[in-house]
Amino acid sequence: MNRILAGCAVAAVLASTADAHVVLSQTSFAPGVSFAAFFKVGHGCAESPTTSLTVEIPEGIDVVNFPAKPGWKLEVTRARGAAPISWNGGNPTGSIHSVTWRGRLDVKANDQFGLMLKLPTRQGAIYFPTVQTCEAGENRWVEIPAPGQAWNSVPHPAPVLTLIAADTTTAGAIRIEQPWTRATAPNARTAAGYFKLTNSGAVADILTGGSTDVAERVEIHSTTNVNGVSSMRIAPAGIPIAPGATVDMAPAGSFHLMLVNLKAALVAGQKIPLTLNFARAGAVRVELSVAAIGALAPAEADEHAHHH
Repeated sequence: MNRILAGCAVAAVLASTADAHVVLSQTSFAPGVSFAAFFKVGHGCAESPTTSLTVEIPEGIDVVNFPAKPGWKLEVTRARGAAPISWNGGNPTGSIHSVTWRGRLDVKANDQFGLMLKLPTRQGAIYFPTVQTCEAGENRWVEIPAPGQAWNSVPHPAPVLTLIAADTTTAGAIRIEQPWTRATAPNARTAAGYFKLTNSGAVADILTGGSTDVAERVEIHSTTNVNGVSSMRIAPAGIPIAPGATVDMAPAGSFHLMLVNLKAALVAGQKIPLTLNFARAGAVRVELSVAAIGALAPAEADEHAHHH
């Protein structure tokens, strides 16, 4: 969880670059837990102060509490199209479709509007369409990018929260999921490293290499298959990760890391420190979970650790 929170702090940099938008102060978190969602308003509509903020609650998310906000009146709607209800305190029961704060925020002032939410157990992006109403006009932050598009590829993106697994690290727009490797025989000289890379930003990045304390060096390898014959070679240019793209470095995939000249055998259940180097995101430290010899997926590593 500490690693998730640290990664979330880095991921918030993406939000801070969009201070003209309404965004969440923390843009990623673990699924299935309680989450304090704070919606950041950077300024008013052009030259007009903000008078209300309405946040739509996505299906599958429960509002469990409303943090007090002095000077603002709170309203909720139970269903789409229903009349708003003034909220005077207490914990909500039943589903809530939207929440509205009414007050006044100076045109150049910034503030945060908070909700305590219970998140669903699934992973992925969740969007909160939000309408910022001002004394003159409004800003409708309600657009949702198409699959594979970056969040800010649309003019008025809805605030987004990405639910990520516990074994996930974020650095800027780069997300690294479930890094793992296999246990090795005592005399083995190499081991392969696997994980999933996702670029949620609007600019491409490149995985250029890495390092670890357990091996002399780390190489990026690509695998090709021609006429049923597989061949592996070093990828000197690294692995490009386009905006919105995901690269799955899996045993049967096109890329993997190679830990060369191991200093000791890798044992199932271990956590191996690994630093990944990116052209834009910089150096990112992760841990490889060591699965059993011959494992085909990281889930097998989790199962082994659970029974030992």
